[in-house]
This record gives sequence, structure tokens and C-alpha cells, in this order.
Amino acid sequence: MANGFSPDVADKLLDKLSSDDDFRELFQKNPRAALRQVGHETPDNTRDVKGSDPVLCCYNLNGLASKEQIRAGREKLRGFLTSALPQASFDLCATR
Repeated sequence: MANGFSPDVADKLLDKLSSDDDFRELFQKNPRAALRQVGHETPDNTRDVKGSDPVLCCYNLNGLASKEQIRAGREKLRGFLTSALPQASFDLCATR
């Protein structure tokens, strides 16, 4: 995720992850398809490239953070998702 998501994609992603159970399930099973639904298509030259492909940051054994946690941390998450930080998607993950 060298350049981060566009603000529009980040907003759509956070909206759906904080409210839509079907989208949350899709995101956990097939993050690339979920990201496509909110307008993000990973360029072919960055697919499977650590630090450039957001899908590589989307898998976590503990699952997603709760809808409430995502709503509560929305501004911070939006900042991470739109930045050039490759670890941004990890904040969407649940912790033990």
C-alpha cells in the first residue's frame, strides 16, 4: 500500500466494516473482492508485493475488530488507510 487508499475508498471501506455484516464476512474471506466492491483494484504490478498490496495486510487469525471498535477509531483508521504506511490495515484487526 505504498500510496494508501483514496479518501473515498477509505470512507466506503470504513462505512461497510462498521455496519455491514455481509461485507465484513466477505472482507474476511476474500479481501480483494471486498476492496473491489468499495472501489479499490490493486494494480497487477503490486499484487502480492509486501508493503504494496493491501490484501497482504488484511489477514489476521483473530478476525476483524468489532464494528464498534472501527466506528470509535474511524478518524485514526482513515488516516492510516490514506497514508503511505504499509501496516495500516492491521488496525482493522481484532486483538486477543
